[in-house]
Amino acid sequence: MEPLSILTFIILIFLSAFFSGTEIALMTTSKHAVSSLVRENRFGARSLEIIKGNTDKLLITILIGNNIVNTASATLAATVALNLANASGLNQEQGMVISTAVVTILLLLFGEITPKTICTRYSVPIALFVAPIYRVLMFVLTPISFFIEIFLKGIMKIFGGDNFVKKISYQEVEAFIDMSHEEGEVEADEHRQMKNLLSLRDMDAESVMTPRVNVNFLDMEMTVDEACEFFLQHSHSRMPVAGKNTDDVDFMLTFREAFQLRHDGQGKKKLSEISLEKIMKIPLTQTLDDLFGKFQKSRRHMALVFDEFGGTAGLITMEDILEEVFGDIKDEVDQEEIFMKKKSDTMIEAVGSVLIDDILEEFGMRADDLEIPSEYMGETISYVVMAEEESFPTEGVEVIFGNDDEKLSLTVLSVHHNVIEKIECRKILTEEQK
Repeated sequence: MEPLSILTFIILIFLSAFFSGTEIALMTTSKHAVSSLVRENRFGARSLEIIKGNTDKLLITILIGNNIVNTASATLAATVALNLANASGLNQEQGMVISTAVVTILLLLFGEITPKTICTRYSVPIALFVAPIYRVLMFVLTPISFFIEIFLKGIMKIFGGDNFVKKISYQEVEAFIDMSHEEGEVEADEHRQMKNLLSLRDMDAESVMTPRVNVNFLDMEMTVDEACEFFLQHSHSRMPVAGKNTDDVDFMLTFREAFQLRHDGQGKKKLSEISLEKIMKIPLTQTLDDLFGKFQKSRRHMALVFDEFGGTAGLITMEDILEEVFGDIKDEVDQEEIFMKKKSDTMIEAVGSVLIDDILEEFGMRADDLEIPSEYMGETISYVVMAEEESFPTEGVEVIFGNDDEKLSLTVLSVHHNVIEKIECRKILTEEQK
């Protein structure tokens, strides 16, 4: 009788290991991994997909099996321990203490810790192997699990409903991406792009748009031929069309449409005389992830950004959003803009968006020595000229800073729609320096 009892006890320990270990394997295999296994037509994948589709019933089946096995093993161990105690002259209390200690150690070591460690490491192959077995067990235990499920649903209603779905937070996704990068599963570029993609929900249109002063607008009074030439000068694939002013923008024109109109013999027509596409308009506060969805649904690539007063704040394109994720994107019409062109040691031709700090650095000059107001530091040279003139500047306007020892001259070279495009920056030398 004793050898048979020991054999039965070993089988029960094995079954305890089976239920404990496979629970880990089945629960840690994600639904995405299961879908991939089904597409690969792996053995057991279809059964795995079915049982993972009802995790409540699966967990109930595992717990029923595990509890039956553990209860049976404890009962059997107690019986064997009492028989051994009687045969060896020990009292029943001593036999029960010994049996409890032995069963606890064996169940922990061989029924819990070891199988769970193994199944954690080899979760997918083990899950595939045991899925057909659990599919049968779930069917066999349906009468019991059915009543348990009803009971659990009643309990869940008390704690906020039985339709609870666990949502993965952005913080968890970010943590997972960081962990994958640290473990070498995700390359540095991929890690950066995924993090940038998640950050789109926290960024608004204002943060990436091209400000109005830097936007090129077509004019309703332009002819199609003039619009074509304007496209060639500025290398854009689409542009907004302004009416009375740049706050009056309702339409847009693409490079392709303009040249098609010219090809069709409508080159002399004004843009106000032809049918133009409506431009998408969005507020400054529009988040980039929502805007990206709007671009996709409407099949558009450009939107006008308006401020709280309804005026034009700037322009944003699909490319602006993509560049936030993937970095700078160059296409066949992009040209490398030259912000500063050094003509000589004392002369630089710069665009209006260059900072006054950069000009001083190039010339090796100091703002304090030139008596440049501190509030100008960190500002663009076009802002400095406009602030000094206190008006919209015209071509040829010159602003000079400095003293008898050294001077800095800023001369406006070109202006477009009240926006300074180019400025000549000169370091004026004294006779002694010359």
